[in-house]
Amino acid sequence: MTFLSKILERVVARQFMDHADQNGLLPARQSAYRKFHSTESAVLVVHNDIVCAIDQGHVIALVLLDTAFDTVDHPTLLSLLQDRFAFFDQSLSWFHSYLTNRTQTFTTSSSQTSPLLLYSGVPQGSGLGPSSFLTYTEGTADIFSAHSLFYHLYADDTQTYGHCSTSDIPDLISRLTFCISDLAESYSALRLQLNPSKTEFIWFGTRCNLNKIPYKHLSLSVGSSIVQCSAVVSDLGVWTVNYP
Repeated sequence: MTFLSKILERVVARQFMDHADQNGLLPARQSAYRKFHSTESAVLVVHNDIVCAIDQGHVIALVLLDTAFDTVDHPTLLSLLQDRFAFFDQSLSWFHSYLTNRTQTFTTSSSQTSPLLLYSGVPQGSGLGPSSFLTYTEGTADIFSAHSLFYHLYADDTQTYGHCSTSDIPDLISRLTFCISDLAESYSALRLQLNPSKTEFIWFGTRCNLNKIPYKHLSLSVGSSIVQCSAVVSDLGVWTVNYP
């Protein structure tokens, strides 16, 4: 039965992504679980933007944000599938059946809890769970454009960044701060939460320009937390340093 369910999930996931791609329902800068959208393409796009900005003599501020699969609200997800992805009748009923009546148990070395009903989260390790998460967050792409920032989404990893001359650094930091605040508010409405402990912040530029960044702009507010600028970050598994 498990084998058959995995096959069925893969079939539905493929049909779902074909539907989304053919109708332009996902942001262009949303990678993962899509044809021709991989870790490599995501990293290359961001790297190209950074290199081009450095060639213009600009500095670039990149923020790597993290959210969680396990707080996806099932009724909200089903509503998004219907309202934004045109799922109706049997297709919507199938997703409702897929998400409901799921349980989980907690096991220790000596005991195991009784099954607990799940009312949130998408199944990780499944063929369809990650694709479902993409539908849950695709509406946030407009937030970055509203603040004149670049972005790239990869499953539950979100990257937002912008570039400017050294004289305009305060404005860029302000736009990033307000963008992250609006993103957190939008996620909160979806019952998602940004994870400041896994958030990373880094500046890129020539050595000369990096030395011109004021000390007070070497940190960034993420909710009630302050994230310090790093010299090295892990971007989708690729270690990146802040000078060419």
